[in-house]
Amino acid sequence: MTGGYANASITDINVKKAAAFAVRTRSKNTGKRITILNIRKAETQVVAGLNYRICMSVREGRRSVRTVTVVVYRDLRQKLSLTRWKRGACIDL
Repeated sequence: MTGGYANASITDINVKKAAAFAVRTRSKNTGKRITILNIRKAETQVVAGLNYRICMSVREGRRSVRTVTVVVYRDLRQKLSLTRWKRGACIDL
């Protein structure tokens, strides 16, 4: 589908970089230590740049394990920004 999301490999280096960026940014914004446990699913969308939509399991703090869906935007100059962080099941994937 034109403009829609397409499946991406969870082992793709750019997917991993986007996931790590999302976690670093969220940790900085909340003051909580967040660790990626695993990436469950990933998709990409070509826009004026690229959106990475990633579903992953993360640990917030010492004990809370959560599933989150994030969207990381990479602009044409390769700059990343976190545009969405949503708790819950793999939403929209």
